[in-house]
Amino acid sequence: MRLKNIPIMLAASVLSFAAPCAVFDAIGGGAAFADSENGNGGGNGNGNGGAEKAASKSIEKSVVKDEIAPSKPGKMNGALNANINAVLAHIRNGQTTNGPIGLLAGLAIADSAGTTAAAEAAALQEVADGFDALDGALTGAGFASVEAYLAAKTAGTATEAQIAAIEPLIEAVGGLNTEATDLAQVAPTAEEIQAALDAATAAAADIAAAELAIAEAWNKEGDLPALLVALREKLALHEAVIAAALAGA
Repeated sequence: MRLKNIPIMLAASVLSFAAPCAVFDAIGGGAAFADSENGNGGGNGNGNGGAEKAASKSIEKSVVKDEIAPSKPGKMNGALNANINAVLAHIRNGQTTNGPIGLLAGLAIADSAGTTAAAEAAALQEVADGFDALDGALTGAGFASVEAYLAAKTAGTATEAQIAAIEPLIEAVGGLNTEATDLAQVAPTAEEIQAALDAATAAAADIAAAELAIAEAWNKEGDLPALLVALREKLALHEAVIAAALAGA
């Protein structure tokens, strides 16, 4: 039983970030962002984030220039230069429409939920594929079920080739029960598969909505995909603390 292809495109999430290009320095320059972090978050950063900030500055200064002109961020400049503690507060309070920082928090929440839903759907697909492979091997060997195979194995009528082909597939789906009479796990139901698909699709829609909210709030002409990459790069620099805030929200 297979999941349909899930129509999700997670360009870069808070928890699994892999941006195809970096554009941060072009938005007022990486140094400007680093200065903002020092100016707005010095009290916390100097106490417990020195190493993180040093790494952040190195990353920010290595990015590609001129993807977004310095004059382009407009209202979203507040999000691009936001102190991470403000973003975390919005995440914890669920304030995802309260100005540019709220919109950035909304993007973080949506990306995280999308990543989780997609991972859960993929994991369920892997389980379903395992059961499909086992069913195919049993049928190909002439066994109507796992029980029939186990009976043949006990009776000594299952061939070495059949055992070699089927045993790894049994282990791949969780092995046998304690009595060794049947599988320990059951295959995902059609309802479970559909629920995973629905959750992943809904999460993808939430990501699109978060991106649209940013687009609608942006009062400048410019490259929206590049802006979204820049926002996600900012979030990725603080991946651990954002994940903790999301877990406690």
